[in-house]
Amino acid sequence: MAENKKTMIDLLHHVYMEKRSKSDTKALELLPGKVVSDFKKGKKTDLDYKQQWLLHKYFHSVCVLEAGLDIIYGEEKLRSQPQKIKQDWCDALLMHDIGRAYEVNYQGKRILKYPHGTLGMEMLHRQGIQSPHILLPILMHDRIHFDIFALKPEEIMTDSHFANVPDKVKGTIKSLMEQYYKMDKKEQEAIRLGCRMLVDADQLANLKDFDKMLNLSRYEKRPEISQEVRQAIKEGHLVNYKDLKTYPDEAVAYMAWMFDGNFPSFRNELVENDLLNKMRHFVIKKMIQNDPTKDFKDLDIELQKMQRIVEKNIHSKMRPFDNNAKEFDKEKQRVLGKVLQSRAKGKN
Repeated sequence: MAENKKTMIDLLHHVYMEKRSKSDTKALELLPGKVVSDFKKGKKTDLDYKQQWLLHKYFHSVCVLEAGLDIIYGEEKLRSQPQKIKQDWCDALLMHDIGRAYEVNYQGKRILKYPHGTLGMEMLHRQGIQSPHILLPILMHDRIHFDIFALKPEEIMTDSHFANVPDKVKGTIKSLMEQYYKMDKKEQEAIRLGCRMLVDADQLANLKDFDKMLNLSRYEKRPEISQEVRQAIKEGHLVNYKDLKTYPDEAVAYMAWMFDGNFPSFRNELVENDLLNKMRHFVIKKMIQNDPTKDFKDLDIELQKMQRIVEKNIHSKMRPFDNNAKEFDKEKQRVLGKVLQSRAKGKN
């Protein structure tokens, strides 16, 4: 695969846990096991913001692989794809966020000037990864409402969506699109399915880990939901992050992610895990911990209103559970175990 012959899980570990520069933060693998364990459980630690960010994204990457396998094996049109494509999808799921390792500084300020999916795609390309079934889903997973497949390859160099992307990286994207247009329709469809699957898996894993995301929140714990945030929910679309002003705003923004699932398995998982209820209760609990003297009943009522709107949207798009999916649980666990166990075998 790559010149250094690292497996994907090794490369992920290398990027997040091992070879951090002194100007960044010490290697996370040097942290005591209890610190890492406490972080995973949501307990308070003395980690700085960057360390928390890196640990969260490392564990998130594994969770996205798990969520992606749930979706792949829960959808007949995904699980029926050739084994090589499904293997590439596993690599894309595991490596989708490696660009985020270089996205923020110690204070949590964003320092990357273009989307992290683009950087991650380029990092893997430099490692010798060439499959468009890996690179295109990673490139597109953080550009949810942009259809790159509506562009001609030569338009990549001048399209406004790539305005801040270095020319060399745009050249890589252009080559990927040229490769895409040489494929037959069946394989092109597999590329597009992989892109949509990764978006769902990423959002699903984040939603299941909403507590860790909200523990990293930088917003003020005021018991208010901004008008723009409320309006986005009422209109049934994503919240503009520029409109976020409070901690509850951020939680509602995560609720809005639930509008955008591509596959029924995504919505089934949301309902099965009761994520809207859990999120609302978590927010109220954190607000009370922050200021036990206040009454947050009005905030809870507002959050319940937002919750009902999202629930109505989800249930309107539900479908009967695919009973055949249960037959693939053992296969799903086997694939997950194989990917994660390869770290020990592939360690240099």
